[in-house]
Amino acid sequence: MKLNTRIVSFILVLTMIISNGSIANAKADETFTGKVNINLSTDGTKILDNLQDAYLNLKDLHRTDNNGIELIGEINYSGISSSVHLTGELKKSKLYKNTLVGNVTDEYDNFDVIHFAVTNNADKSKLLTSKSLENEEVIKIYLMRKDTREFIMFEIPFEKLNVLTKSVMAIDNNEIEFRDNVADDHWWFKVMKPVDMNENKIETRGFTNDTSEYEHTYRYELNFGYYDYYIKLEAFANVYDIIGDQVTDEAGVRVVSEKLTDDMGRILESDESYLQIKNCVGRGELYTNKYNLSIFHDVVTKFDWGHDVTYSVGGLTISPGLWIGKVMGLGVTYNLFTKNVDKNGPQTFSSTDGLKGAEVTFTKALTEIKDSYSLAMTKCRTESSSIDKYAIYDFSFDVYLEDGGKVTSGAVSTSAQYE
Repeated sequence: MKLNTRIVSFILVLTMIISNGSIANAKADETFTGKVNINLSTDGTKILDNLQDAYLNLKDLHRTDNNGIELIGEINYSGISSSVHLTGELKKSKLYKNTLVGNVTDEYDNFDVIHFAVTNNADKSKLLTSKSLENEEVIKIYLMRKDTREFIMFEIPFEKLNVLTKSVMAIDNNEIEFRDNVADDHWWFKVMKPVDMNENKIETRGFTNDTSEYEHTYRYELNFGYYDYYIKLEAFANVYDIIGDQVTDEAGVRVVSEKLTDDMGRILESDESYLQIKNCVGRGELYTNKYNLSIFHDVVTKFDWGHDVTYSVGGLTISPGLWIGKVMGLGVTYNLFTKNVDKNGPQTFSSTDGLKGAEVTFTKALTEIKDSYSLAMTKCRTESSSIDKYAIYDFSFDVYLEDGGKVTSGAVSTSAQYE
């Protein structure tokens, strides 16, 4: 009956708030105690090192229209006092149940807002400094003072506020959308560094693999557990024997899997992407292990590229299908191994140019499963078929966290022998 009573009281307060213009204020000039880590390590297991008391003098906290939030107050610690004015929008969390998270900024620009959350049923394991607030309604406010590593944590129970805000009432309201920004949930992206669980893995360039894979896991270790972020790429090459004068190979790399698991081995948010592939350079090359000036070597007579990626335009997510040549060529960096040109779109060459390969830098990121980059290379026969010949396709890239920075660089290579 206690749970039912709480729900009924929530509904009554929500009704009162809506009828009064959807604004509810916290009691003026309330002071709440939190903690500050004076020099936060990028190692997430050390969040609670070097702690001192911090105080939030809360002057105003209220909901605004369109699921907005506004907080005005003063933060004090170590003899330093700074004003804070937080504004932003609340949306449903994808990582935590019964929780809203905010994309919030400090209007005074004194602090970076690392995390702002309102939870209806606080998980003890996810509270940093106030484990006693388990199962209660809590506002979590984590800040970093600008240009420092001073990490400030407030976990405020609603029972200490004069009036419950509309945001808690609306946690299960279908009108509130799920959050867009991954880092609103995964706030450690902003202040911690992940551990590369494959840091000793060596990527090698092979000469007999027409498919190959790149798998990496990045772990964020925190004082309450860890999260593993996994990505798997697959590269492929369809390499053909030259029948007649020339033939065109196709090659590419695509995202085939991403997942998030916690320290209990549970798969979380299986429909979410956390890692992105950027700054990818795709390279095609003709290779023989017997270079001889008296032998005519096969050459490249055409090089083309494309992508099939998901991206946002005007708030819409676009997956356009494969765009080839001049469309993709806008803004693409294009380099030749033996000849320099400055053009967009697919490139064609004479066999007398002696081109052995080419490379292109893709401008759009791979952000979702099935996103891919593609290459097409036409090779022309000019050398003896008795020599071992290979077409090799390399893709080198950077791996980024969504809403975060670069975590590593990687490469994957495919190749096959042809006649």
